[in-house]
Order: sequence, then structure tokens, then C-alpha cells
Amino acid sequence: MERRSRGASAMEEYLERPPDINLWPQGRQECHRCGKRVRLYCPDCLILVGTPDGVETPTELRLPLQVDVVVTAEERRRSSGVHVAVMAPQSVRVVSFEGSGGDDLSSCSYRPESDFVVFPSAASVCWSELSEEDLARVRRVILIDSRWVNTGAVVGHPKLKGLRHVRIREPPAVSQFWRWHTEGEGHICTAEATYLVLKDFEEATGLVTRGGRLEDILFLFALMGSRIKAAYESDPSKLGKSCPSSEEAKQRRRVRLVQLDRLVKAKYKGLDALRERDGDEAAIEEFFRRRRGESVYDAASTTSASLAQQPVGDCTEQGEVAELREPSTTTEENRSGENSSDRIL
Repeated sequence: MERRSRGASAMEEYLERPPDINLWPQGRQECHRCGKRVRLYCPDCLILVGTPDGVETPTELRLPLQVDVVVTAEERRRSSGVHVAVMAPQSVRVVSFEGSGGDDLSSCSYRPESDFVVFPSAASVCWSELSEEDLARVRRVILIDSRWVNTGAVVGHPKLKGLRHVRIREPPAVSQFWRWHTEGEGHICTAEATYLVLKDFEEATGLVTRGGRLEDILFLFALMGSRIKAAYESDPSKLGKSCPSSEEAKQRRRVRLVQLDRLVKAKYKGLDALRERDGDEAAIEEFFRRRRGESVYDAASTTSASLAQQPVGDCTEQGEVAELREPSTTTEENRSGENSSDRIL
């Protein structure tokens, strides 16, 4: 039986009763600050957009700690950490990793005694493991909102390298995020991680969120999830398909990624072997055409990006391709960014 903290239970309860998406405009609305047309919120101005008359939104939260969310330029517009910044602008700062606008990580100043990176390293601690004296000095947490492949570069940044790491005490096994990842159970998105690490801190110190409940930082995250779910329920073209936030849909995408990865590795393993033999590019191209049994597989130009548009199969040791039982589909989950834009914790 899954063991869950009170924070995980409270988060799940909150997300099970999301805001009514039917009250909100369905199309894009103009941001009154920058003029861009966006849905529900502006990721650049960090404000809600199109809030219906009479709907109260908890956007004046004061969290028990300051929060920095470090994002890469390519992930900002699909970052769940940005959702948290919209709900608590006085406490949450979005920091750019590569200097792509706004606050830049290289210009930030952190202190080892008061600032922690939320990262489950071998040396990480839970808040409950710190002394009262150490807890009293904590002022800020830094969350990394990026793909797994970029995490090492962000954690190793000179501004973060000397900071201690804190981890969530009991992360839930299942994430409510609608994007998928390949890291297995116990990995959650940045919005969920922000809530849980702050909930652990509240329980360890007795400090509380002002201007509302801590759960309210999940308001926009819940609203976005509700919009995606409603789209799957109302769109005839998605009839019978699993919502991206469901474990069934995520598992299907995980399997597809693993199979794609194997196919790419098998392709280039064969490519290297042929080059070592005679370096004949024409022979290399013919090799892959024979393997596939058709001519669309151009060894000289096929990349992992173009492979993603091909029917993907599982490669055996002999390089044979077994056809997938389920065809590839373009859905909300892969249009909005596959393999989870968020740093999974």
C-alpha cells in the first residue's frame, strides 16, 4: 500500500476538485500587458488572462519561503513552475538559465547558509533532518525546471554548485502532470514539487502561507489540467483516447520513447559498422533500405526527429523491427512538449 504524506494527500484532494474550466474563455485571449494572445495565463507577464467576472483567484499568496524557478528558454512556455509564479508573484521568481530574458541565473546571488536547491541527490536532506537553528536560517529554495538531460548543467552552474540540496520527504508515486517522463514512480513536476517542499517546511517550522492556503499555488496548474481533460472529453477526434495525465497514456508514451531510442541506437550502430568496413555512403543507405524493406528510410538524412514521424518498432539484437501494435497519434501531450518539460523530482 502506498505510503503518502499529509502534503501529498492534501495536494491530491485539491487537484481532484479543480476550478470550473467551463467558466473560463475557451479560446485565446489578449494579455492586457503585452498584447499577446494566450490561453488562461501569460508565461511572460506571469498573470492570469481572461479571468471571468465574479471568479476569485488567489494571486496574492505570500509563501513561507522565497522560491526561484530556474527554467531554460525552450521550456518556459510549458513550465509548470511558471504556473506557481503566476499565483504567488510576491514570493516566486522565474530565473532564466541562459539569459533569455527576465532574471538571469548568472546575476543571482545565493547564500549557502540560507538557500537550498530542491534536488534528490545522495547528499540531500529533508527539512525534518535539520536543526531548529538551521531551519531558522532558511530563506529560499531553488527549483530546476528543465528536462532530465539538462539537469546536470543546471545543478552544476557556478551559482548553484555550493548550495545544499533538500528533497521531498515522501513524494507521491504518481504525478498529476499531463506530460510524461521515463523515470518511473516517485517523480513529479515542478509545480507539485514546489507545493510539497513548502508543505514539508510548514510542518517542520510551523510557518504558514499568508493570503490564502498553500494549496492555492496549484490553482493554475489544476486549471490547466482541467482544460486538457475537458478537451479530451468534448473533442470527437479524441474519443476513446486516454487523457495525457492518465497513467495509461503516460505509459504508452514511455514505451514509444524506449522503442524509438532503441531504433535510433540500432540505426547508428549499423551505420558505424559500415563506415568502418568501407565508408561507402551508398552502401550505408542501401543497408537501411534492406533492413526496413522499403525506400523511405534514407540513412543519409534520417534523424531522430524524422524518425519520430515514422511508425516506431522495438529492435531486437539482430536489428529487426517489430511493428508497434498501437499507431502513433498527435495528441495534446506531444503538442505541448513530450518527455516532460519539468525537472522531475
